[in-house]
Amino acid sequence: MPERKRQVAVERRKQKQLTQGTNCRDDSTYSPEDERSIGHDDDGEWQTYLFANHMVFSFNSLFLVAVHIVATSTCTLPTSTMQDFTPQNIKLHPELLLHKKNPDEKITAFDGALGGLYDRFIVTTPNMHTLYAPPLGNNHIMYLRSDLQYGDDDPLSWPQPYVSQFCHFPVICSVLLNPSESHPDAPLYWLPGKTDFYEADSASECRGPGFLLHQKFVWLQNRVNLTVGHGKSMTFSEGAEDLKRRYTLLLHDLLERLQYLPMSLEKVQLSVRETQHVTLYLRALIDYMLIYKPRMDAVPDGSLSRKADHELMGAYTSDPQVVQSFFRAGIPVWIIRPVDQLPNIRIDRVEHFQEPRFFMSLDQHRAKFCPIFKGHGLSAEKYYAFDKFMRSNVRFPNVFTWTENGGSSPAVNPPVPVPSSSSSRRDRKMSPYARQGLNNHLPSSKWFVDRTPAHLFLLPLVAVWGHGLSNLVFDKARCIGSVGVKPRGYALPPPSCLTTAENPSKIHSMFKFWLCIRVPMIARLSSTLYLPALMDQNSWKTLVSLDYLGKATQQENSDTKAAKRRDRMREFLKGCCDEIEMDVGTAEKDSVFWRGKPYSELTATDFQEVVWEISELEFRLELAELDRMVRVAVPNHDTARETAVSRCFAGPITIADVGSANMGLAHPNWFDRAPYLCSLHQLMQTWAGTKPEIIAKDKKTWLWTESEIQQLEKEVAEYYVDTFFLHFGRPPVLPRYLLHNPCMPFIPTPRIRGQTTTPNVHADISKWE
Repeated sequence: MPERKRQVAVERRKQKQLTQGTNCRDDSTYSPEDERSIGHDDDGEWQTYLFANHMVFSFNSLFLVAVHIVATSTCTLPTSTMQDFTPQNIKLHPELLLHKKNPDEKITAFDGALGGLYDRFIVTTPNMHTLYAPPLGNNHIMYLRSDLQYGDDDPLSWPQPYVSQFCHFPVICSVLLNPSESHPDAPLYWLPGKTDFYEADSASECRGPGFLLHQKFVWLQNRVNLTVGHGKSMTFSEGAEDLKRRYTLLLHDLLERLQYLPMSLEKVQLSVRETQHVTLYLRALIDYMLIYKPRMDAVPDGSLSRKADHELMGAYTSDPQVVQSFFRAGIPVWIIRPVDQLPNIRIDRVEHFQEPRFFMSLDQHRAKFCPIFKGHGLSAEKYYAFDKFMRSNVRFPNVFTWTENGGSSPAVNPPVPVPSSSSSRRDRKMSPYARQGLNNHLPSSKWFVDRTPAHLFLLPLVAVWGHGLSNLVFDKARCIGSVGVKPRGYALPPPSCLTTAENPSKIHSMFKFWLCIRVPMIARLSSTLYLPALMDQNSWKTLVSLDYLGKATQQENSDTKAAKRRDRMREFLKGCCDEIEMDVGTAEKDSVFWRGKPYSELTATDFQEVVWEISELEFRLELAELDRMVRVAVPNHDTARETAVSRCFAGPITIADVGSANMGLAHPNWFDRAPYLCSLHQLMQTWAGTKPEIIAKDKKTWLWTESEIQQLEKEVAEYYVDTFFLHFGRPPVLPRYLLHNPCMPFIPTPRIRGQTTTPNVHADISKWE
């Protein structure tokens, strides 16, 4: 017997050597059984909950297979014939696959209307007219290809192995249909080109950032809104409803980003692709819950024969219960089985496999994106990695964790600070985060004094945040690490940069120059492969004064001054020039605009809006970075964290729309500020270190009165200012408000309001959002 086992082992090794290399993938370690060993990651709890008790593999499934085999076997093959079912023999004699051919008999779930040998596996389908090559192998390196898809690892481009956490993916509409431009779904498969793009500011010192043409954007937006509207008219179970809401909010952010945020052409293309992906995911979820899951859950009817919808992507599987459910629901399914099961497999017709290289580009994108995931297609981790990469493109990069000279070495985050000092000059009750002995005897020089000169263009701080700044203990010995000696810089010019000059002509020159470079300066924050440099206040002031300083240098000709200015800008944007190109035209720019209005027609309110935009974007960047630095680390929860930060604002965190200037944390009405303040409160509760009692502890009731909201707001502002100072070595940029009502319409991101019959209170549901 041992000798016989050794002979079998040798024979199997020979078969493996003969068949190795027939597929482009490394599949030497692949087994369809891996499909049942995929565990649920913590990040996938909501997907697991959504489809709990659905399609669970059990021994009952194996029993069903055994019954099917006995019922359909019409003969027993001789031993010599069974020994011929080896991959090499089947390649030489494909007719062996048809040994149980019976086209006149009704096809069942486990039969093969089509079938074939792919590498060492038999692949069959009971309900499709095509065989697609399965993405076998354990060592896929997944990255964006030249068409900004993931090649044959993309659930929108090619059938994928079935993964239970994403069981709605097989009903995605197949991109292989290649719809014409007149097709209603064409916007979901189209990739914009140069003719669909226009530069945002032809007067800019830098070229490249721009927008999707309006008619193309509306074309895409209308198709997305059609799917979103369809979803809103449906109500599903709790888990599916949560997933639907996530997709809907992400689509809102993606469309708003495309509409308002200047980006390079490549970034626009990537954002369009991401929008298409999420729309098709949402559509698949709706169809799955509305059409296909009820079919799967229905009592099987042997008399019912349902053909597969050939417009669906379908899936590969080796799980018998998945096969039965898909066959019953009319979803394309391909069954992967070891070749030694061939004696019991009925195949009516043999077909060649369609390879992905004939349907899509598999070349790497010219930007050479880093690999997004390495592993096999049976893992849910693949889709989590895709989702994380997608969401990373909807927010600004983590600019403050990089060195201030623009290098690529990440700065080390400082440790959690010691509890901050008392944040009030007046006698007050002992705070749990106050140091003993710190009181009103503190030298007055320790309190921060804002010495920024007042100016008509410089907007006032929101009162409670200004009060928090005035209560800052400005003692750099308290700072963590080296930031006390060298504070962290700014990603954008501080608001006072444009207004602190005695000469009015210099102020106007700085504003005009900022408007010339505004688009690339903001777009650089979302550049694909660029880490923007941080600069201190004086460096920013020098940069925005380049135009004024150049005019003051009369001994140099205009060409020399323009060259120096371009060199300075090129150095500043070093590493970003593949996406943002320098304009080598004339130095003088007359066609400078703000929101479509010529510079010569701008009024004081327009200049205030310019300052507000800079201030708001910097505040959002700083809050997001401080949250990264002081939060208690939770693995694999970056996506949820980004969503939590975005809830602190009326719109997407990456876009400071002037129409939202007096909304969110700056709203004059306490009741309208409350939802955003409670979201910030919820965010701060997860920060490490000691916090004020009102922040650290959960409120016993979810109802907040006006006085309680005002007290919370005061403590939140003071705590934020102090914590920021400890980690950055400088005061933060804080929310400001416009003195006028902006004429631009703005619709805040929809939020669910808690309902209560108690009057004049805010019902806080931020914990459950």
